[in-house]
Amino acid sequence: MKDINKLRFADDIAEKNKEDFLYNEHSLRQQRIHLLSTSLKVTQNITPKVDDIIQRILSVLEIKDLKIECYIYNSKEMNASCFSLSEDIQIIIMLSSELVNKMKPDELSFVIGHEIGHYIFGHLLYQENKIKKNNFNDMTLSSIYQARELSADRIGLICSLSIESSLRAIIKTVSGLDDKFITYNLHSYLHQIDLLEYDDDSYSTHPIFPIRAKALTLFSMSELYYWWNDDKKTAPLSEKALTLKIQKDLESTTLKSLKNESKYIVEKFKLWFYLKSFMDGNQLSKEEQSFLENEFGITKSQKAINFLKSNPNGVNKKYEEFRYKVQCLPRQYKVLLVTEMSTRLDDILKDNNVQKYFVNLKKSIWDS
Repeated sequence: MKDINKLRFADDIAEKNKEDFLYNEHSLRQQRIHLLSTSLKVTQNITPKVDDIIQRILSVLEIKDLKIECYIYNSKEMNASCFSLSEDIQIIIMLSSELVNKMKPDELSFVIGHEIGHYIFGHLLYQENKIKKNNFNDMTLSSIYQARELSADRIGLICSLSIESSLRAIIKTVSGLDDKFITYNLHSYLHQIDLLEYDDDSYSTHPIFPIRAKALTLFSMSELYYWWNDDKKTAPLSEKALTLKIQKDLESTTLKSLKNESKYIVEKFKLWFYLKSFMDGNQLSKEEQSFLENEFGITKSQKAINFLKSNPNGVNKKYEEFRYKVQCLPRQYKVLLVTEMSTRLDDILKDNNVQKYFVNLKKSIWDS
């Protein structure tokens, strides 16, 4: 059996940050009681078509003995969601009646598969955010939540067996339209991305729908998808190229602020890392001071050096503050940080004591 976790979107770091989430099973049990009293539970006797879809999905995913309940509730909104009750009921799926009525079986397979994807990737274990509110944490959590959605979409595609059906499901969800108003020219929807100008201060927990549609289309062209389907042909996109293309789209829209904030964090971290490392010898050499001025400018360098003189212990605190933030960044920013620093140190400070600290730094970043 293939390892389905290989399909997870590369930036999905929820497990690493699980201490920032709270699982409240009591409130979820109350929610199930509410569903039992106000919604229709899917069974073979009452809703055989929906139940057949669920059983087929479990067969496609080769999942046995999954404790699953599905409820359909009365609503004109196109919505689906899920939660878990630990070992009792591993996944409870909620579908609005409007969504079920407007979707064909393969489209509904995408939606239900997406929700099961959240279970497969462990997203349901950590749902309620308890982290302190600030810009950095908001953006980090946005990155986590958006990666979750892209990961779950991939399971939805596998379950629907069709990129066209998956795109139709996405378009129906965002528009509320049914088949008589939607053409088969679905890929033109992806061009809506080109018109987007996203506010730098906006933090979204879900990727905007055109981004999801494009990311899923790219995934369907990737070696990961070909591998899953045992397709021996050469895929148009490598796994690395797939990730880079999706990251670029996210960074240009809903995660634009994360990209900008990440650059700021990386620059601050480098400044305090160099200063902390240089001061191991108790004083800055002319070569080290010149290096700082070339890297960060005379004004910033002198300000940091003055801070060091007036607050010797403060450099360690600054370093630890930004080291933690760097470790929370998406992996591509950490890779870029290490690569750039390695090049600069090899070019300029080959024999400096900072090289010793840099070895430890690389290890701590790769392990984070």
